[in-house]
Amino acid sequence: MNTTSFFKIQIFAIIFAAITSPLSAIAGQQKIEFALGTYEKISYTKETCLPFKIGGTITGIGTGSITNKNKNKSLGLLILKADDCITPLNMEFTRFHSDGNLTLTAGKGNKIMAEYSVDFILTETESVYKYENFNLKNIRGTGDFEGVSGSGTAGGTSNIQTGLGFVEGILNISN
Repeated sequence: MNTTSFFKIQIFAIIFAAITSPLSAIAGQQKIEFALGTYEKISYTKETCLPFKIGGTITGIGTGSITNKNKNKSLGLLILKADDCITPLNMEFTRFHSDGNLTLTAGKGNKIMAEYSVDFILTETESVYKYENFNLKNIRGTGDFEGVSGSGTAGGTSNIQTGLGFVEGILNISN
C-alpha cells in the first residue's frame, strides 16, 4: 500500500467515524426538553446539609427529546435521580431554597448530570409548592453526551405531604 492510498483510507475512516459516532448526533448547539413525574423523600437529619440538616432525595421518570438544527429526536424514557439540601427562607415555611445535583439517564445508560438551584413557594393549595428560579448549570455527560456542557431552566410543582411532583425543563447544551 502506498502513502496516498494509506491517507485516503485514514480520511475515509475519520469521516465514517464522525458520521456514525453517537457524538455526531449531538454535535453543535442542542436543546433537550424533558417532562418528569417526581417523588421526593425529605430527611430532617441529613448531616451534610448544615445548618438545618434538611435534605431531599428525588427520583423521577418521564420522557425527553433532543433538537438539533430543527430536527427533533426522542430520548425515550428518562430516569431522574437527585439529591439536595433545603434551606427555609422564612419562619412561616412558605419559601424554601434548594441546591443539589441531578442525573438524567436516557436509553443505553447515557447520562446528563447537572447542578441545580431552585426556590419553592407555597401555593394557594395546602402543601403544594411551585418551583421558581429553577436553574441548572455545569451540565456534563457520559456515553452519547460525553463532552457536552451547558445550562438550563425548569419549572413545576411538588406536594410535600405526598412527595409527588412534576418537573419540565429545557437544557441548552453544546459539544
